[in-house]
Amino acid sequence: MNQIILQNIKTDLNAALITDAQALFLIYKAMNSFIFIEEEALGDLIEKKYLKGNNVTAKITSFRKKDKDITGTIIPNYALPLSQDVTKKLCRMFCVTDNKGNLSMPGGATPEELIKYTADKYLRKEQLVAYYYIIMLFMFPVAGNPNKRWEKHFTGKRYKGPRLRLRALAHGKLFLKIAKEKDIGVFLYAVYLYMKESTKGGTPYITTITKFLYDYDDWYFEAKDKINNAKNVASLFKTDANVHNMVILTDDD
Repeated sequence: MNQIILQNIKTDLNAALITDAQALFLIYKAMNSFIFIEEEALGDLIEKKYLKGNNVTAKITSFRKKDKDITGTIIPNYALPLSQDVTKKLCRMFCVTDNKGNLSMPGGATPEELIKYTADKYLRKEQLVAYYYIIMLFMFPVAGNPNKRWEKHFTGKRYKGPRLRLRALAHGKLFLKIAKEKDIGVFLYAVYLYMKESTKGGTPYITTITKFLYDYDDWYFEAKDKINNAKNVASLFKTDANVHNMVILTDDD
């Protein structure tokens, strides 16, 4: 097996761009062998340009220039066994990507540039934290095409409310404290649970990121309990097809 291919697959797996099953499938495919993969996972690989036709692409076969080391003093931790897999699952569900499968948000043409820009401007240059901060951002809505994944998993219809997916120094500071003190996977799942609950039933409410970060404790404890008792990651993400009108709370309310 070509070492470049293995290294590229390992890099993307560690960055939560692909799943364990997708990584194994790509290894087999690169060796012209076959292993079963779910149709949705296969479609995701095609969408992210890992496959073209029946072959792996240059995305994993070509040498990649080594990225500069990511810097930072705060190292987010995973205290529970499933926490890291939950984080990867949330990234696959919500993170908007470009036509190469890379994280896509204003501020950088590559994931490395995006992480550095976000860390330098909003997170006191804590690049190790920026990746998780970006995942959290994608779980808050914004109008237009960048919101398709959010709409798919939460409401099933076009979002027409105010833009809540905003980077800001105010909640960047709060997020740094959370990343330093909490299980980052549990926290991100808490955001998911909050948003799931806030977009169903009667007249739901979505608050701003800053307001949520000031009052997330109950959601964190619920997320921790659910992850602790989960048989696997899949059991934590059950489809809810309910669609409702939403009322949005802003910081002025």
